[in-house]
Amino acid sequence: SQVPVIDASSLAEGRPEAMVDEVRDACSKWGFFQLTNHGVDPDITGEFQEHMHKFFALPPHVKDGIRRSADNSRGYFDDELTKRKRDWKEGSTKLKNTGSIPPSIPPSIPLYPIPLK
Repeated sequence: SQVPVIDASSLAEGRPEAMVDEVRDACSKWGFFQLTNHGVDPDITGEFQEHMHKFFALPPHVKDGIRRSADNSRGYFDDELTKRKRDWKEGSTKLKNTGSIPPSIPPSIPLYPIPLK
């Protein structure tokens, strides 16, 4: 088996319905997929991957500084459950720009969404 690969060129052609069944099938059977021909500049995706690797390489106590909570649905998490079993993953959702990033997070790692052109 191989992770599903979905070609997004139909979006640029104005035919999003061409992908609906593929996306539904991939999400139902796998829970994720690889999207190709999406039109996002490779420099942007490369920069994203670089920052992602830097963030997840930080020590746990540093990432805990922006942990999700009952009061804040955005931030770092490593405690999601599937069928009452802890997932083997870490994740982070972009923070709202409140200006309150803990000083332990290096400034070279952007935590807020950056607008795409």
